[in-house]
Order: sequence, then C-alpha cells, then structure tokens
Amino acid sequence: MILVINTSIKPYFIASATKRKIKIFYLKDEDLNILVQLEQFLKKNQIKWNQISGLVIVPDYLSFTRQRIIITVANILGIFLNLAVGLVNQNEFQNMEELIKIGQKRLRRGTIPLVYHKEPNITTSR
Repeated sequence: MILVINTSIKPYFIASATKRKIKIFYLKDEDLNILVQLEQFLKKNQIKWNQISGLVIVPDYLSFTRQRIIITVANILGIFLNLAVGLVNQNEFQNMEELIKIGQKRLRRGTIPLVYHKEPNITTSR
C-alpha cells in the first residue's frame, strides 16, 4: 500500500492505494497539521505504519512554507519508517489513477530534495 499526500490543489487530501482500492481523506485545508491528520486517516481506516511501503507527495509550489513542510514530513517518515518516497508535480496527472501510477514509478529510497520554482523572497525588503 502507498500513501499519497496532495497539498497542491484544494481540497488537499491524503489517499491510500492498494491494487484494488483507493481511500481518500480530505484535509482541513487551512490547518495543515499534516502529522495529526495523517494519524487520524490511518486510525480511521485501520491502517498500520508497517502496511505502508511508500509515500508519494504532490507539493504546493505557490507556498514555500507548505512545500517545505510536506517534503520534510515525507523525508522524515521515509527515513525513520524505511519507506520509499516520491514526488509528483500537479501538472503531470489528470486523475487519481494517473497520480498513483506515476507516483509508484517515482518511489525511491532516500530523500526528496527541496525544489524551488522561483526566487525566495524571505530576505528581500518590501
């Protein structure tokens, strides 16, 4: 089973995918406490961490902070739970089945690097 965390378009969601079934849990979009909501999803669907083989993320490239949070969470879970992790861009899929198919191909051991799509503005004066 793989988990998919999509914070690129609203409504944000977590999904679990097996060969036969996809379950989706919609996140409370402004409260992106991803670890708490991930734990709620797993508990609600009676999924144990050892049943998960990979974690695919679709980050939000409009928000540096949201992107950093989701990639950091994926990397930490990947390292400590020995999960394969993968990244899919929001413009690479049209539906959930395509997202899962692409995500499964991208799963790798290791970490996902932070990729910025524009110049950071945190240190520039306003």
